[in-house]
Amino acid sequence: MAAENTTTPTADPKTDDAGGEEAANIHDEKPVLYVNVFLEDVSEAVKEGVAEKLAEKNLPPPLKERLTKRLCHLAADMVKAEKIVEKMAPKMCEEMPIKMKAKGITVVAEEVYRGGPFFVLMLQVQHVDAALMVEAQQEMEKEQPKESWTTKASRGGLNMVGLTVTDPIQSGYLPSFVQSKMQPEMGPMMQAELAEKKLKASCEVLGEDKEARFFFAMVSRVRAEGEAKVAEKKKSFPLPLAGGPFGKKS
Repeated sequence: MAAENTTTPTADPKTDDAGGEEAANIHDEKPVLYVNVFLEDVSEAVKEGVAEKLAEKNLPPPLKERLTKRLCHLAADMVKAEKIVEKMAPKMCEEMPIKMKAKGITVVAEEVYRGGPFFVLMLQVQHVDAALMVEAQQEMEKEQPKESWTTKASRGGLNMVGLTVTDPIQSGYLPSFVQSKMQPEMGPMMQAELAEKKLKASCEVLGEDKEARFFFAMVSRVRAEGEAKVAEKKKSFPLPLAGGPFGKKS
């Protein structure tokens, strides 16, 4: 897939977050997942951010209320999804491996495309610490009775390999198994997390066999919507005709 406005992996090129070890790269010979994120509406998140900042100001309540409404409206018009994506895409690349590491899953995430409100991450599971994964899931189950996709993956994988878990299994079989289980569960989970932050988004996690068709359709959609917005602005603010109020008189 050709990259556009891409960024390099956010992890340090020499060391990873565990400290001292060389940062991992995507293995070309192994399958990957593509995490497609399209921000449809960020206005509510922007308004909430402005309201929270103004809430900290020591202003008379009536003035604060009027000011909050006005600034929230202005900010929602000015801050577009593209600006949110500029920070979100690299941040997600940085945070995703850290969160997964705590669950016993080592992943590599790279941003491979960014265009307007749409960006794509390439994700690959490279190692599964079976013992740490089970321990993390037991802790999560105490707080969340409903099984997550990592719980299902670890339970199924460990049941299939039995009690003897060797390094080749943790670096070979289990990563592929866990990655296959992530695909259908990860998109809805990410979408729900973004909704909690007041970001309306669509998230699709696809394998290599389905990514190309989805990707090019999304790029066409983003371009079409961008062109439609430009055309709408031209209608709202038409350029003066020659000989008009600001043109030259013939």
